[in-house]
Amino acid sequence: IVTDNGSNLQVAKQITNDIYLQIINLWCIAHWFNLISSDLVEILSIKSTLSNA
Repeated sequence: IVTDNGSNLQVAKQITNDIYLQIINLWCIAHWFNLISSDLVEILSIKSTLSNA
């Protein structure tokens, strides 16, 4: 699960961890990486490279 670090999401992640031990919650750095990755795939040169792969 990837989210930002809002207080409501912190509680939701804790509840999720308590119930579903196999789910891994990744904190802010994962959210940041997700946002950056989303931006990168929209750059024309990267989009072209990915479509040719």
